[in-house]
Amino acid sequence: MSDGTCDTFDLKVRIVGDENIGTFEVYVEMPEIGIKAETLDVDLRRGLNKAADIVVRQLANMGYTVTRQDVLDSISEAVTRGLIQ
Repeated sequence: MSDGTCDTFDLKVRIVGDENIGTFEVYVEMPEIGIKAETLDVDLRRGLNKAADIVVRQLANMGYTVTRQDVLDSISEAVTRGLIQ
């Protein structure tokens, strides 16, 4: 938050590839604070970036300061730890 404290929230991520139409659905949620972002794109990286940008905008509206890279790093950590659906 802008007061210098650090808040921690659960991050839920779901990535689904559809072979029939060649797209990826990226869904990111932080349920404790009502953040939700869903994108559909033929390029996974672009879909992740779009979802991260949505999350950044929603968090900014709530007074939090984060970057796209902060969100992408959190998603990457979830993947690495096997927490992704």
